[in-house]
Amino acid sequence: MNEKLQIVEYYSSDDWAHWLSEINKSDWRAGEYLHELIRKNELKKLCGERTKVLLLTDKDRLLSFCTYAEQDDVRDPSLTPWAGFVYTFPEFRGKHFVGRLLEYASGLARKDGHEYLYISTGETGLYEKYGFTFWKQMKDVNGEESRIYRKRTDVAIRMLHEDEKDLLKDFLYEAIYIPEGVEPPPKDIIFQPELRLYYENFGTDPADNCIVAEDQGRVIGAVWTRIMNDYGHVDDETPSFAISLYKEYRGKGIGTKLMKEMLALLKEQGYGTASLAVQKANYAVKMYKNVGFKTVDENAEEYIMVCEL
Repeated sequence: MNEKLQIVEYYSSDDWAHWLSEINKSDWRAGEYLHELIRKNELKKLCGERTKVLLLTDKDRLLSFCTYAEQDDVRDPSLTPWAGFVYTFPEFRGKHFVGRLLEYASGLARKDGHEYLYISTGETGLYEKYGFTFWKQMKDVNGEESRIYRKRTDVAIRMLHEDEKDLLKDFLYEAIYIPEGVEPPPKDIIFQPELRLYYENFGTDPADNCIVAEDQGRVIGAVWTRIMNDYGHVDDETPSFAISLYKEYRGKGIGTKLMKEMLALLKEQGYGTASLAVQKANYAVKMYKNVGFKTVDENAEEYIMVCEL
């Protein structure tokens, strides 16, 4: 299977008939019901005109789907939006594909100005692994008890997926500090030997970790570690840090969240220290100090910083 997966919004696609036929292949009664609602143009009448059907696809194959809707089977106008009709085809289960759709739905909810995304379900222990927490029991439209889960719609923090490793090249370029008024270097600078070590064969060493920030299905920031002979190298037992975010997401506390998550992960893995190098003029120096890094060495341009875990 091609791991270049894509999230398609059904009503915005140019192949409704194909995706509708794919939904109809599900072996799930609720999936059959969703198919009929879409086919009869009744889904938006039932769940709200802004309802979306989110499809996780691999080329022309449907792997998983869910809805993002104003209303679900629990009718309370004060609670919105809802993820519903959550389904993954049997052969693709265990890969957390549903998590990608739910993070995308969470990003939509945040974009729409909502603090929470809700799910009504009879399941226990399923949605917790995707960041949802049980809120309370409520009655659905049939008068039956339903468990209501909700998830805050902050930018999602998660581990890098296997098929996303090429993103490290993009974020390595974004990590290059460019002083005000200085022309950015060419993109191919990341192929220089001293920079390739940040991403080549990533994932082959126990200290190779990467945590990303995701907004509406798009990875917008990353922090990663390796034991490597980079600018921040202090010894062969200490992972070195690299971190960057796209410019429009800087200064919002996302970098701090990523750093704290990575430091906690490294401590859990048994490492005693972490290190990094940073340009003295870089605004991120303050953030590094705030999460526990201290300067142990310096040269004319950079600080070498270490955090005791």
